[in-house]
Amino acid sequence: MLIELCRGVTLQSGMYAAVIAPDHILAAAFGSDGSFRKYRTVFVLGTGYGAPPLPLGMFPEAEVSSAGNARDLIAAIRESSHTLVFVGHDPGLFSGTEKLVQPAASAFSAAGRESLVLLHARSRDPVFSALARYAARRIEIIPLARASLPLSYEASLSGRLPRAQTRLGVS
Repeated sequence: MLIELCRGVTLQSGMYAAVIAPDHILAAAFGSDGSFRKYRTVFVLGTGYGAPPLPLGMFPEAEVSSAGNARDLIAAIRESSHTLVFVGHDPGLFSGTEKLVQPAASAFSAAGRESLVLLHARSRDPVFSALARYAARRIEIIPLARASLPLSYEASLSGRLPRAQTRLGVS
C-alpha cells in the first residue's frame, strides 16, 4: 500500500506515521483511487476527535472503534490486526494519565511493523508531539496561507521545528 498525501510525501505499509494535515488533504489522498477498499481498516477515534476526515463509505468493511481514555486507545491498537490503522488524535484521552503516552507510542510503533498506522491531528499539541517522537515519519502539511508566514514567526507560534525538518505548503 502506498499513499501519496501530496507531491513527494508518501506513506506505506509497515510504518507508523504521525501526520498533521487538513482533513481535505487526507480525503484527497485516499479518494484518488478505489484501491483502499480492499484493505482491512480500523478507525480508532478519541471521543474529542470529531468526525473522521475520510468518508467511511470508501472503506466498506472498516471498523470504527471509540476510545474513551488512553487505556482504551492502547487496547484497541494492540488488538488490531488490520492493514490500515487510522488513529484520530484526541489529547483529552491522556488527561491525568500522561504516563501512558510512551506505552501508547510503543503500541503504535509495534502495530506499524505489520500495518500502516496513521496518527492524525488537525493541529499540534504537546501530547501529539510526544507520540510523534516514536513515529517513523512525522509530517506536517499546512495551508498555503500559513506556509507563507516567515519561519521565525511560524516557529514562535508553534514551537521550534526539529533541525533538518521542513514544512510543505499546499493550497
